[in-house]
Amino acid sequence: MNNQNYLRAEKFFEIPVMISVLMLIPVLIIEYTQQTLSSVALYLNWGIWIVFLMEYVILFYFADDKLKFVKSHKIELVIVIFSFPIVPEGLQSSGF
Repeated sequence: MNNQNYLRAEKFFEIPVMISVLMLIPVLIIEYTQQTLSSVALYLNWGIWIVFLMEYVILFYFADDKLKFVKSHKIELVIVIFSFPIVPEGLQSSGF
């Protein structure tokens, strides 16, 4: 993508996404093992998810070819859908 706005947004999200990725596993571990900190971990989990969602939505918005963007960013879309903070709770209650 040579779109200047797209490239600028992609560059902007590099650090927030990297920090979110590094925080995700420790936050999930805290959420499920430390009852006293589970509410803090849940808020952090929501924050992480919002970063992933914002990156996907903004990059989609600036993409010149929306269909090509979706096809080439399938993993990111799956991450946004399945890292939604309610999904792990739903899977846990269903026996997964």
